[in-house]
Amino acid sequence: MPGPGYRRDIDGLRMLAVVPVVLYHAGLSGFGGGFVGVDVFFVISGFLITGILRREIEEGRFSIAGFYERRVRRILPALLALIAACLLAGYFVLLPLPFMDLAQSTLWTLAFASNAWFYRRTSDYFAPTANSEPLLHTWSLAVEEQFYIGFPILLWWVMSRRRNTLAIIGALVGLSFGLSLFMSVHNPAANFYLAPTRIWELGIGAGLAFLPRLRPVSAALAEAAALAGVAALVFSVTFYTRKTAFPGAAALLPCLGAALVIWAGGERATVTGRCLSAPLPVGIGLISYSLYLWHWPILVLARLRFGTDNLSAWETAGAVALALLMAWTSWRFIERPFRLRHGKRARRATVFATAAVAAIAVGLPSATVVIRSGLPGRLPENVQSYLVAAAQKPSDADPCANAKPPARLCDIGQPGANDASVLLWGDSHAGALAHGLDLTLRRLGQSGALAYKLACPPMLGVERIDGGVVKGCAAFNDQVMAELTRRKDLRTVILYSRWTLSSEGRGEWPWALLRPVGDETAAGGETENFTVFRDHFGRTIEAIVATGRRVVIIQGTPNFSFSPPESLVALQMIGAPAPVAPDATEIRERNSRTNQVIEAATQLGHVVVLDPLPILCDPRCITELGGRPLYSDSDHLSYAGSDYLAPRLLGPLLGK
Repeated sequence: MPGPGYRRDIDGLRMLAVVPVVLYHAGLSGFGGGFVGVDVFFVISGFLITGILRREIEEGRFSIAGFYERRVRRILPALLALIAACLLAGYFVLLPLPFMDLAQSTLWTLAFASNAWFYRRTSDYFAPTANSEPLLHTWSLAVEEQFYIGFPILLWWVMSRRRNTLAIIGALVGLSFGLSLFMSVHNPAANFYLAPTRIWELGIGAGLAFLPRLRPVSAALAEAAALAGVAALVFSVTFYTRKTAFPGAAALLPCLGAALVIWAGGERATVTGRCLSAPLPVGIGLISYSLYLWHWPILVLARLRFGTDNLSAWETAGAVALALLMAWTSWRFIERPFRLRHGKRARRATVFATAAVAAIAVGLPSATVVIRSGLPGRLPENVQSYLVAAAQKPSDADPCANAKPPARLCDIGQPGANDASVLLWGDSHAGALAHGLDLTLRRLGQSGALAYKLACPPMLGVERIDGGVVKGCAAFNDQVMAELTRRKDLRTVILYSRWTLSSEGRGEWPWALLRPVGDETAAGGETENFTVFRDHFGRTIEAIVATGRRVVIIQGTPNFSFSPPESLVALQMIGAPAPVAPDATEIRERNSRTNQVIEAATQLGHVVVLDPLPILCDPRCITELGGRPLYSDSDHLSYAGSDYLAPRLLGPLLGK
């Protein structure tokens, strides 16, 4: 297929890529698979840039410096302007920790490595926590630029030695696609974010630029191919959801759909091509890069300002309209002028030097924000005090977290008391409750022990996998059980965890997988996770009761769709309305299946189930008391919350 000159229909295809992304991020129904627009961009980019490289190499004009100059002119000016705007807005509206996260993501974005940062930071693009990352969408830019680090040189080397370029690109596509299929099962988060499993999408576009034109294509075939391509895109956007395993096999449909539209339009004029070449699609396509850049941070800030992840129709329309305005402004006054300034191109050295200075000008303030922990001094004193209280919780570096018995079973309660009477065993929620239990035991003159591991429910024979990362729960819990078998004290075992996260899996949190030890085939999800939870929870309770101990199970505490301390501070800082907290009925409905399994354990005898909701929800769940936050984030108790709950929930039981 010969390399094209300018094609209006491809600008129109860009509209089909960017609009679904924007509407998906805006939360509009009917666009559940709008994230596939990024894959369409990958195919378009691979086709256009490879076509340019092919012509330059064939004509002896290829220059790697020239290639990167074009990339700098194309990508950096609008990107740097966006980053500067995000940092400026963050200074006035973000709390120290989110502001520091923004600054860190800025530094990774400047290095075109933000995909690696967000892989580490969010674990999952579709997770609720990712909704507050203003630069989350730059992961796709990082993938592209990582691809173009080596691909132009590889292409030049292959073509200069007269190898079969299409076959080599095909092999590259096959290897990357095979890796994507493998990683979609073994590490879905890495599969989504990292370049090796995305190269095949750019490679499809690159292969298009080398397709031979053996004979004229009939009008009927071209029309059918173009329509099939558009249908594939529409189907993907409409019927895919955040639960679709993606990329991998599912990404073939939108990628091949984009390829069919590009191929058909390059062979002959089609009705689809004429529609895509109309002024409106072309106009949106021209500003698509800037629209992609601006829409997501604007939506993030809108959700912060209005205090909800679910914007109203008018709020959504206003955010999208603002994104379109900023996109046109960016395209008109930043993108175009920097590609060709006053009709003359600046010297290449000047372009690179200017880009470096501009990147440093953005990077230095970002580094300062990171070093100074989000600049907390910019906040009013009452806000700073509130944040200090919310931050009082066990850190990931807590020496009791992940401490393996028997060597490091942490002591809590009254020092010097007789044999420890209580063991608190669970995940990070147990760690958050430990402060209040420690104070309660001290008041009662009792001592106890603590065993908790982050992301690990206290269940025997199961492993927890988050985003493909095995958390090591099975070995830890086996050691705790062995310690219980060995010791004669610890007559009461308190189990506390974010139970519904384990039992519902992807229905509760997109990347949590509960898998029986030795089963490498489990795919996770609501059905499989619940079955594993039901079976192994019961066996765990039986094993503890068999040692002659009393078991106390604490049902799940409220889990919010927002961070209560952040929302309350945002109310004071920018007037954002506080989101409406759920009530006890909502929490019980959300946890109903899980609680049925927990309550069934009482049939074993020597098992007590405690419900914290009457204390924490009356009936609507409270988030602070006396100006002190009860939660440190969307689901973990702060020290104040722990100190409030533990004596009321456990004090009467332990005091008997």
